[in-house]
Amino acid sequence: MIKDKMENFLLLYVCYYFIFCGTAIGYGSDDYDHFPAKSCNQTEFKCKSGKCIPGNWQCDKEHDCYDGSDEDPAVCRLKPCNRETEFQCSPGECITKFWICDHQNDCQNGADEINCHNTKNCTVDQFTCRSGNGECVALAWMCDDNPDCSDGSDEADCSKLLNMHHPPLMPCVIL
Repeated sequence: MIKDKMENFLLLYVCYYFIFCGTAIGYGSDDYDHFPAKSCNQTEFKCKSGKCIPGNWQCDKEHDCYDGSDEDPAVCRLKPCNRETEFQCSPGECITKFWICDHQNDCQNGADEINCHNTKNCTVDQFTCRSGNGECVALAWMCDDNPDCSDGSDEADCSKLLNMHHPPLMPCVIL
């Protein structure tokens, strides 16, 4: 009985590890870099090693390619920000617009906290609604399919945010 529970726990742990860490199959595995080169689709970035990663993982300050080619400073310095979803701190440095005036310096130069005045008084565990009236809601209420901000901005751009840096989920099978 205990052995069965331990085996089920281990299988569940391994499955969760693959889902949340993105290893073994798909994105995230360093060993995946050693597979033969393949062509990437238009929305993907091709590492020097031949590995394909989601295009929005390039120049995000996280090394997703084993060789670091997705964070090459010469390339990232020239990459433009997505004007709909990102704020440009400096050439080649972009952050999500949700981090502007959140009382945390997310830009290296602090540009995301300049000229905020007292328009946004939200704490670090709150989302600042875009209405401009200082309205705040809990971060946990963002992207929950229930508008909490008077302007509904806590539900805007959710699909883009959720796809920023999460690999696709794979089904778990416990034998």
